[in-house]
Amino acid sequence: MTCLLSALWGGIWFIATLAHAAPEPASPGQLPALAAKAAGYAAEASCLGCHDSQVAQWKGSDHAWAMRHATPDNVLGDFNDAHFDEAGVKARFFRKGEDYFVNLEGEEGKPVDVKVLYTFGHDPLQQYLVALSRGRLQALTLAWDSRPRAQGGQRWFSLYPGQRFATSDPLHWTGRYQNWNAMCADCHSTALDKGYDDKSDSFTTTWHEQTVGCQACHGPSQSHVTWANQHKAGGSAKAPDDHYGLGVDTRALDSKGQVEQCAFCHSRRQGLGTGQQPGHPQLDQSLPTTLRASLYHADGQIDGEVYEFDSFVQSKMSAAGVGCTDCHNPHTTKIKLEGNGLCLQCHNPQPPTSRFPDLQAREYDSKAHHHHEPGSAGAQCVNCHMPTKTYMVVDPRRDHSLRIPRPDPGQSWAPCRPA
Repeated sequence: MTCLLSALWGGIWFIATLAHAAPEPASPGQLPALAAKAAGYAAEASCLGCHDSQVAQWKGSDHAWAMRHATPDNVLGDFNDAHFDEAGVKARFFRKGEDYFVNLEGEEGKPVDVKVLYTFGHDPLQQYLVALSRGRLQALTLAWDSRPRAQGGQRWFSLYPGQRFATSDPLHWTGRYQNWNAMCADCHSTALDKGYDDKSDSFTTTWHEQTVGCQACHGPSQSHVTWANQHKAGGSAKAPDDHYGLGVDTRALDSKGQVEQCAFCHSRRQGLGTGQQPGHPQLDQSLPTTLRASLYHADGQIDGEVYEFDSFVQSKMSAAGVGCTDCHNPHTTKIKLEGNGLCLQCHNPQPPTSRFPDLQAREYDSKAHHHHEPGSAGAQCVNCHMPTKTYMVVDPRRDHSLRIPRPDPGQSWAPCRPA
């Protein structure tokens, strides 16, 4: 009615205008969907037929859980008429048949029911995405603590404890800082195009894989899939190139190139508008933040939520040629070994000097080195050289600058602190 009244030139035309009123224009933007043009990307499940082992490892990974449909298999939170009430923030989590809903304060300041469309992450917390107008997905600021109950988990909690934001505040769940399209999407999906229209302040966002799939790291792979299918069928088709049509030849990457493949998402950075560019250097895609007091302590250790890249490239490890997969399984995303065994791959009395010639032969896993009882928290390499800071209330993350503990430049280091 507001649009209708603004079109009136005078009361004499009121009845005529009502009789011939045009329909309301369609709302701009649309909810995210698969890109219409393949652009060299294969269908999401294409790798399963040949790479069963790698896919099986990936299915339980943080990458596979990055963004999923809100189904009983994926939703970890309690939606059995659960209630949250803290600092004036109230919510009820419930179900209608197979669908998940939350009742909470909406854009107009009144309680509304919003349907959960997607889950976001899984460990140690899970967030939920709901739809608003103009193609927006929003991340709720109430999250599910998925840790075991014995660790304080299995509860709803606020990502901003003790705070309540006005609906006009960008930190309100309906605000810009909680907008999935602009803030989160390009690292939780594969080959994402935000599709932002500044004239209507709307999004028509598309992806090539809804979550972080194989092609997020290996690049567009339809050429590879086409060749593989022909090869399996007994065809004599020659591989399209020396890396079998994959967008990125991971075997050809040195450690620096490998780190840069992970850096687009595992860094605090400003995107250049290109989105993910598998196979390209970090600076082709984004500008990493520089060391600054608001993000790092005086000694270079993490303070703000800066992820891993900027810290790691400060390290002697990076300078020596260590890459991400020296410590992490690229498919499960977990570390390769638990405990000190991970560091002892190289830091031992018989180090791999053929690859790292400057390594010292030494017994590091000893009381003489760490000054703690063997097997104690203080004797763990990472608790001195990779101390943690907790983000998002329940998510401890390790500093990746791998420094010698130095409390004197500032107050950031707590040597030998248990994780």
